[in-house]
Amino acid sequence: MTTSRRVRPFAPAAAALSAAVILALPAHGLWEAAEGEIFLLLDASVAADSNIAANSLELSDTIYSVTPGFSWERSRGRGSVSLSGACQIERASEYEGYDSENYSADFSLQMPVTAGRRLQGGITASYFNGSRIDSFQNTRISETSWDFGIDGSYQVSNKVNARASASYGFTDPETLAYYESTAFTVGAGYNFRPEISFFVDARFTESSSSNSALISGGTDTSGNAILVGIDGQITQKLSGSIGFGYDWSESDNGGAITEYSGPTYDIGLNWAPRERTSVSLNASNGVQSSSTGSTEYIRVNLTVSQEIGLNWSADAGVSYRSSDFAVSTRGNDDVWEGNVGVSYAFTRQVSMALSYTYTNSDSSSAIVDYTRSVWALSASARF
Repeated sequence: MTTSRRVRPFAPAAAALSAAVILALPAHGLWEAAEGEIFLLLDASVAADSNIAANSLELSDTIYSVTPGFSWERSRGRGSVSLSGACQIERASEYEGYDSENYSADFSLQMPVTAGRRLQGGITASYFNGSRIDSFQNTRISETSWDFGIDGSYQVSNKVNARASASYGFTDPETLAYYESTAFTVGAGYNFRPEISFFVDARFTESSSSNSALISGGTDTSGNAILVGIDGQITQKLSGSIGFGYDWSESDNGGAITEYSGPTYDIGLNWAPRERTSVSLNASNGVQSSSTGSTEYIRVNLTVSQEIGLNWSADAGVSYRSSDFAVSTRGNDDVWEGNVGVSYAFTRQVSMALSYTYTNSDSSSAIVDYTRSVWALSASARF
Protein backbone atom coordinates (compact mmCIF):
# COMPACT_ATOMS: atom_id res chain seq x y z
CA MET A 1 0.00 0.00 0.00
CA THR A 2 1.33 3.43 -0.93
CA THR A 3 0.85 6.14 1.66
CA SER A 4 1.10 9.81 0.76
CA ARG A 5 3.41 11.86 2.97
CA ARG A 6 2.48 15.49 3.31
CA VAL A 7 5.07 18.19 3.80
CA ARG A 8 4.27 20.08 6.97
CA PRO A 9 4.19 23.89 6.76
CA PHE A 10 6.61 24.27 9.66
CA ALA A 11 9.39 22.32 7.91
CA PRO A 12 10.18 25.10 5.37
CA ALA A 13 9.90 27.66 8.18
CA ALA A 14 12.41 25.73 10.27
CA ALA A 15 14.78 25.53 7.29
CA ALA A 16 14.48 29.27 6.66
CA LEU A 17 15.09 30.08 10.33
CA SER A 18 18.10 27.76 10.37
CA ALA A 19 19.57 29.54 7.35
CA ALA A 20 19.05 32.93 9.00
CA VAL A 21 20.87 31.87 12.17
CA ILE A 22 23.75 30.33 10.21
CA LEU A 23 24.18 33.50 8.16
CA ALA A 24 24.16 35.54 11.38
CA LEU A 25 27.17 33.66 12.77
CA PRO A 26 30.47 35.55 12.47
CA ALA A 27 32.59 34.19 9.65
CA HIS A 28 35.71 34.15 11.81
CA GLY A 29 33.79 32.20 14.45
CA LEU A 30 32.98 29.41 12.01
CA TRP A 31 36.61 29.35 10.92
CA GLU A 32 37.76 28.93 14.51
CA ALA A 33 35.13 26.25 15.13
CA ALA A 34 36.62 24.17 12.33
CA GLU A 35 39.80 23.66 14.39
CA GLY A 36 38.33 21.00 16.64
CA GLU A 37 39.58 17.90 18.48
CA ILE A 38 38.60 14.40 17.44
CA PHE A 39 38.26 11.43 19.79
CA LEU A 40 37.80 7.74 19.09
CA LEU A 41 35.22 5.98 21.29
CA LEU A 42 34.68 2.33 22.13
CA ASP A 43 31.91 0.93 24.33
CA ALA A 44 31.21 -2.72 25.16
CA SER A 45 28.45 -4.24 27.28
CA VAL A 46 26.68 -7.43 28.27
CA ALA A 47 23.07 -7.30 29.49
CA ALA A 48 20.83 -9.95 31.04
CA ASP A 49 17.37 -8.91 29.83
CA SER A 50 14.25 -10.65 31.16
CA ASN A 51 12.02 -9.19 28.42
CA ILE A 52 13.90 -8.23 25.25
CA ALA A 53 10.73 -7.16 23.35
CA ALA A 54 9.07 -5.32 26.27
CA ASN A 55 5.71 -7.11 26.05
CA SER A 56 3.74 -9.86 27.79
CA LEU A 57 5.56 -12.65 25.88
CA GLU A 58 8.54 -11.97 28.20
CA LEU A 59 11.30 -13.48 26.03
CA SER A 60 14.52 -13.43 28.08
CA ASP A 61 18.03 -13.40 26.64
CA THR A 62 21.56 -12.12 27.07
CA ILE A 63 22.52 -9.26 24.75
CA TYR A 64 26.14 -8.54 23.83
CA SER A 65 27.02 -5.15 22.41
CA VAL A 66 30.09 -3.41 20.96
CA THR A 67 29.91 0.24 19.87
CA PRO A 68 32.81 1.91 18.05
CA GLY A 69 32.38 5.62 17.41
CA PHE A 70 33.95 9.05 17.27
CA SER A 71 33.33 12.58 18.51
CA TRP A 72 34.60 15.92 17.26
CA GLU A 73 34.39 18.98 19.49
CA ARG A 74 35.37 22.62 19.33
CA SER A 75 34.70 25.47 21.76
CA ARG A 76 35.53 29.12 21.49
CA GLY A 77 34.30 31.78 23.87
CA ARG A 78 30.62 31.03 24.50
CA GLY A 79 30.18 29.06 21.29
CA SER A 80 30.71 25.38 20.52
CA VAL A 81 30.29 22.88 17.73
CA SER A 82 30.29 19.09 17.99
CA LEU A 83 29.75 16.07 15.77
CA SER A 84 29.56 12.42 16.81
CA GLY A 85 28.77 9.09 15.20
CA ALA A 86 28.60 5.46 16.30
CA CYS A 87 27.65 1.95 15.19
CA GLN A 88 26.21 -0.27 17.91
CA ILE A 89 26.54 -3.97 17.07
CA GLU A 90 24.14 -6.09 19.15
CA ARG A 91 24.03 -9.87 19.28
CA ALA A 92 21.49 -11.98 21.18
CA SER A 93 22.62 -15.22 22.75
CA GLU A 94 19.43 -17.18 21.91
CA TYR A 95 17.04 -15.17 19.70
CA GLU A 96 19.06 -14.35 16.59
CA GLY A 97 16.14 -12.38 15.18
CA TYR A 98 17.01 -9.64 17.66
CA ASP A 99 20.55 -9.16 16.33
CA SER A 100 21.05 -5.65 14.99
CA GLU A 101 23.48 -2.97 13.80
CA ASN A 102 22.37 0.48 14.96
CA TYR A 103 23.89 3.56 13.31
CA SER A 104 23.58 6.99 14.90
CA ALA A 105 24.95 10.50 14.39
CA ASP A 106 24.51 13.83 16.23
CA PHE A 107 25.43 17.41 15.37
CA SER A 108 25.25 20.53 17.54
CA LEU A 109 26.19 24.16 16.91
CA GLN A 110 25.80 26.76 19.65
CA MET A 111 26.35 30.51 19.40
CA PRO A 112 27.43 33.26 20.02
CA VAL A 113 31.03 32.45 19.27
CA THR A 114 32.07 35.73 20.88
CA ALA A 115 30.65 37.13 24.11
CA GLY A 116 28.45 40.21 24.22
CA ARG A 117 26.37 39.54 21.12
CA ARG A 118 22.63 40.03 21.31
CA LEU A 119 21.82 37.02 19.14
CA GLN A 120 22.16 33.60 20.74
CA GLY A 121 20.95 30.16 19.77
CA GLY A 122 21.82 26.82 18.33
CA ILE A 123 21.16 24.16 15.72
CA THR A 124 20.92 20.42 16.36
CA ALA A 125 20.46 17.39 14.13
CA SER A 126 20.37 13.65 14.81
CA TYR A 127 20.10 10.46 12.74
CA PHE A 128 19.31 6.86 13.66
CA ASN A 129 19.05 3.68 11.62
CA GLY A 130 18.59 0.41 13.43
CA SER A 131 16.44 -1.54 15.87
CA ARG A 132 14.58 -0.31 18.94
CA ILE A 133 11.54 -1.11 21.08
CA ASP A 134 8.46 0.78 19.88
CA SER A 135 6.65 1.99 23.01
CA PHE A 136 3.27 2.03 21.24
CA GLN A 137 3.40 -1.36 19.46
CA ASN A 138 5.55 -2.95 22.20
CA THR A 139 7.80 -4.95 19.96
CA ARG A 140 11.23 -4.45 18.44
CA ILE A 141 11.16 -2.72 15.07
CA SER A 142 13.71 -1.56 12.49
CA GLU A 143 13.50 2.09 11.52
CA THR A 144 15.22 5.17 10.16
CA SER A 145 14.66 8.52 11.88
CA TRP A 146 15.85 12.12 11.51
CA ASP A 147 15.39 15.03 13.91
CA PHE A 148 16.26 18.69 13.38
CA GLY A 149 15.99 21.61 15.77
CA ILE A 150 16.86 25.28 15.97
CA ASP A 151 16.42 27.81 18.75
CA GLY A 152 17.41 31.42 19.12
CA SER A 153 16.93 34.52 21.25
CA TYR A 154 17.57 38.19 20.67
CA GLN A 155 18.22 40.66 23.48
CA VAL A 156 15.98 43.60 22.54
CA SER A 157 17.05 45.65 25.57
CA ASN A 158 18.66 45.12 28.96
CA LYS A 159 15.41 43.67 30.28
CA VAL A 160 13.51 42.28 27.28
CA ASN A 161 14.35 39.41 24.93
CA ALA A 162 12.51 37.70 22.08
CA ARG A 163 12.91 34.00 21.37
CA ALA A 164 11.84 31.37 18.88
CA SER A 165 12.44 27.69 18.19
CA ALA A 166 11.45 25.18 15.54
CA SER A 167 11.85 21.42 15.19
CA TYR A 168 11.03 18.73 12.68
CA GLY A 169 11.36 14.98 12.94
CA PHE A 170 10.26 11.89 11.08
CA THR A 171 10.44 8.16 11.63
CA ASP A 172 10.17 5.61 8.84
CA PRO A 173 9.89 2.05 10.23
CA GLU A 174 10.03 -1.00 7.99
CA THR A 175 6.76 -2.52 9.18
CA LEU A 176 4.76 0.09 11.13
CA ALA A 177 3.19 3.47 10.39
CA TYR A 178 5.33 6.35 9.15
CA TYR A 179 5.39 9.19 11.70
CA GLU A 180 6.40 12.85 11.52
CA SER A 181 6.13 15.85 13.82
CA THR A 182 6.78 19.57 13.68
CA ALA A 183 6.80 22.21 16.39
CA PHE A 184 7.23 25.97 16.48
CA THR A 185 7.50 28.30 19.47
CA VAL A 186 7.58 32.09 19.67
CA GLY A 187 7.85 34.01 22.90
CA ALA A 188 9.24 36.88 24.91
CA GLY A 189 11.08 37.15 28.19
CA TYR A 190 11.56 39.85 30.81
CA ASN A 191 14.67 39.77 32.99
CA PHE A 192 13.51 40.93 36.40
CA ARG A 193 16.91 39.76 37.71
CA PRO A 194 20.11 39.37 35.67
CA GLU A 195 20.05 35.60 36.05
CA ILE A 196 16.30 34.88 35.84
CA SER A 197 13.49 35.88 33.51
CA PHE A 198 9.72 35.69 33.24
CA PHE A 199 8.51 34.32 29.88
CA VAL A 200 5.38 33.98 27.77
CA ASP A 201 5.42 31.36 24.98
CA ALA A 202 3.00 30.43 22.21
CA ARG A 203 3.57 26.86 21.01
CA PHE A 204 2.23 25.21 17.87
CA THR A 205 2.61 21.51 17.07
CA GLU A 206 1.55 19.13 14.33
CA SER A 207 2.10 15.40 14.12
CA SER A 208 0.83 12.66 11.85
CA SER A 209 1.17 8.97 11.17
CA SER A 210 0.27 6.90 8.14
CA ASN A 211 -1.98 3.83 7.99
CA SER A 212 -1.52 1.24 10.73
CA ALA A 213 -3.21 -1.96 11.85
CA LEU A 214 -5.39 0.04 14.24
CA ILE A 215 -5.99 3.29 12.31
CA SER A 216 -7.05 3.11 8.67
CA GLY A 217 -6.20 6.40 7.00
CA GLY A 218 -3.67 7.40 9.65
CA THR A 219 -3.74 10.05 12.35
CA ASP A 220 -3.31 13.83 12.26
CA THR A 221 -2.96 15.93 15.41
CA SER A 222 -2.62 19.70 15.70
CA GLY A 223 -2.08 21.50 18.98
CA ASN A 224 -1.79 25.02 20.35
CA ALA A 225 -0.64 26.09 23.78
CA ILE A 226 0.12 29.24 25.75
CA LEU A 227 2.63 28.93 28.62
CA VAL A 228 3.87 31.43 31.18
CA GLY A 229 6.66 30.83 33.64
CA ILE A 230 10.20 31.52 34.75
CA ASP A 231 13.58 30.23 33.65
CA GLY A 232 17.23 30.73 34.56
CA GLN A 233 19.09 30.51 37.86
CA ILE A 234 16.05 30.45 40.15
CA THR A 235 18.07 30.19 43.37
CA GLN A 236 21.74 29.70 44.14
CA LYS A 237 21.34 25.91 43.82
CA LEU A 238 18.23 25.58 41.63
CA SER A 239 18.13 26.30 37.89
CA GLY A 240 15.87 25.47 34.98
CA SER A 241 12.42 26.33 33.68
CA ILE A 242 8.87 26.11 35.05
CA GLY A 243 5.98 26.77 32.71
CA PHE A 244 2.21 26.40 33.10
CA GLY A 245 -0.55 27.21 30.64
CA TYR A 246 -3.47 26.00 28.58
CA ASP A 247 -3.49 23.57 25.63
CA TRP A 248 -6.14 22.91 23.01
CA SER A 249 -5.66 20.15 20.43
CA GLU A 250 -7.59 18.25 17.77
CA SER A 251 -6.89 14.79 16.37
CA ASP A 252 -8.25 13.04 13.30
CA ASN A 253 -8.00 9.28 13.82
CA GLY A 254 -8.96 7.89 10.44
CA GLY A 255 -11.98 10.22 10.24
CA ALA A 256 -12.91 10.11 13.93
CA ILE A 257 -12.34 13.55 15.46
CA THR A 258 -11.08 13.84 19.04
CA GLU A 259 -10.75 17.21 20.78
CA TYR A 260 -8.74 18.00 23.89
CA SER A 261 -8.38 21.12 25.97
CA GLY A 262 -7.07 21.68 29.45
CA PRO A 263 -4.12 22.73 31.61
CA THR A 264 -0.60 21.98 30.41
CA TYR A 265 2.85 22.19 31.96
CA ASP A 266 6.50 21.87 30.96
CA ILE A 267 9.04 21.64 33.78
CA GLY A 268 12.78 21.09 33.66
CA LEU A 269 14.73 21.68 36.88
CA ASN A 270 18.26 20.97 38.10
CA TRP A 271 19.12 21.15 41.80
CA ALA A 272 22.63 20.95 43.25
CA PRO A 273 22.17 20.53 47.04
CA ARG A 274 25.91 19.81 47.41
CA GLU A 275 28.97 20.27 45.23
CA ARG A 276 29.09 16.62 44.11
CA THR A 277 25.35 15.91 44.10
CA SER A 278 22.84 16.77 41.38
CA VAL A 279 19.11 16.19 41.09
CA SER A 280 17.03 16.75 37.94
CA LEU A 281 13.27 16.74 37.42
CA ASN A 282 11.44 16.83 34.08
CA ALA A 283 7.67 16.74 33.64
CA SER A 284 5.33 17.50 30.74
CA ASN A 285 1.94 16.63 29.29
CA GLY A 286 0.20 17.00 25.94
CA VAL A 287 -1.29 15.25 22.90
CA GLN A 288 0.57 13.58 20.03
CA SER A 289 0.00 11.25 17.09
CA SER A 290 1.46 7.76 17.10
CA SER A 291 1.32 4.50 15.17
CA THR A 292 -1.69 3.55 17.34
CA GLY A 293 -3.63 6.81 17.05
CA SER A 294 -3.61 10.07 18.97
CA THR A 295 -2.43 9.88 22.55
CA GLU A 296 -2.79 12.08 25.62
CA TYR A 297 0.40 11.68 27.62
CA ILE A 298 1.98 12.56 30.95
CA ARG A 299 5.74 12.12 31.46
CA VAL A 300 7.69 12.56 34.68
CA ASN A 301 11.36 11.75 35.22
CA LEU A 302 13.50 12.19 38.36
CA THR A 303 17.23 11.40 38.50
CA VAL A 304 19.88 11.74 41.21
CA SER A 305 23.66 11.62 40.60
CA GLN A 306 26.41 11.47 43.21
CA GLU A 307 30.18 11.60 42.81
CA ILE A 308 31.96 9.41 45.37
CA GLY A 309 35.62 10.16 45.86
CA LEU A 310 37.83 10.73 42.84
CA ASN A 311 36.84 7.68 40.79
CA TRP A 312 33.41 6.43 41.83
CA SER A 313 29.99 7.80 40.93
CA ALA A 314 26.44 6.55 41.43
CA ASP A 315 23.06 7.42 39.99
CA ALA A 316 19.44 6.46 40.48
CA GLY A 317 16.21 7.43 38.78
CA VAL A 318 12.51 6.85 38.55
CA SER A 319 10.15 7.71 35.69
CA TYR A 320 6.44 7.54 34.99
CA ARG A 321 4.66 7.60 31.63
CA SER A 322 0.89 7.63 31.19
CA SER A 323 -0.64 7.22 27.72
CA ASP A 324 -4.37 7.51 27.08
CA PHE A 325 -5.09 6.31 23.53
CA ALA A 326 -7.98 7.53 21.42
CA VAL A 327 -8.34 4.01 19.98
CA SER A 328 -10.70 2.12 22.29
CA THR A 329 -9.01 -1.24 21.63
CA ARG A 330 -5.75 0.07 23.14
CA GLY A 331 -7.11 1.96 26.13
CA ASN A 332 -4.41 3.35 28.41
CA ASP A 333 -0.90 2.47 29.61
CA ASP A 334 0.79 3.34 32.90
CA VAL A 335 4.51 2.60 32.86
CA TRP A 336 6.83 2.94 35.86
CA GLU A 337 10.58 2.52 35.54
CA GLY A 338 13.36 2.64 38.10
CA ASN A 339 17.12 2.35 37.68
CA VAL A 340 20.27 2.37 39.78
CA GLY A 341 23.87 2.31 38.68
CA VAL A 342 27.45 2.72 39.78
CA SER A 343 30.55 3.52 37.70
CA TYR A 344 34.30 3.59 38.25
CA ALA A 345 36.78 5.68 36.26
CA PHE A 346 40.20 4.01 35.97
CA THR A 347 41.49 7.08 34.15
CA ARG A 348 39.90 10.07 32.43
CA GLN A 349 39.63 7.91 29.30
CA VAL A 350 38.59 4.47 30.64
CA SER A 351 35.63 3.54 32.87
CA MET A 352 33.29 0.69 33.77
CA ALA A 353 29.68 0.69 34.96
CA LEU A 354 27.10 -1.68 36.44
CA SER A 355 23.38 -0.88 36.26
CA TYR A 356 19.98 -2.37 36.97
CA THR A 357 16.67 -1.25 35.42
CA TYR A 358 13.19 -2.44 36.36
CA THR A 359 10.06 -1.65 34.32
CA ASN A 360 6.42 -2.28 35.24
CA SER A 361 3.79 -1.68 32.57
CA ASP A 362 0.12 -1.73 33.60
CA SER A 363 -2.13 -1.60 30.55
CA SER A 364 -5.69 -2.32 29.48
CA SER A 365 -4.11 -4.11 26.48
CA ALA A 366 -2.91 -7.61 27.43
CA ILE A 367 0.22 -7.53 25.25
CA VAL A 368 1.43 -4.35 27.00
CA ASP A 369 0.91 -5.72 30.54
CA TYR A 370 4.41 -6.83 31.55
CA THR A 371 7.47 -6.44 33.78
CA ARG A 372 11.09 -6.24 32.71
CA SER A 373 14.45 -6.46 34.50
CA VAL A 374 17.81 -5.65 32.90
CA TRP A 375 21.24 -6.10 34.48
CA ALA A 376 24.03 -4.52 32.44
CA LEU A 377 27.82 -4.42 32.75
CA SER A 378 29.62 -2.00 30.44
CA ALA A 379 33.05 -0.56 29.73
CA SER A 380 33.90 2.66 27.88
CA ALA A 381 37.13 4.05 26.44
CA ARG A 382 37.94 7.40 24.82
CA PHE A 383 41.19 7.93 22.90
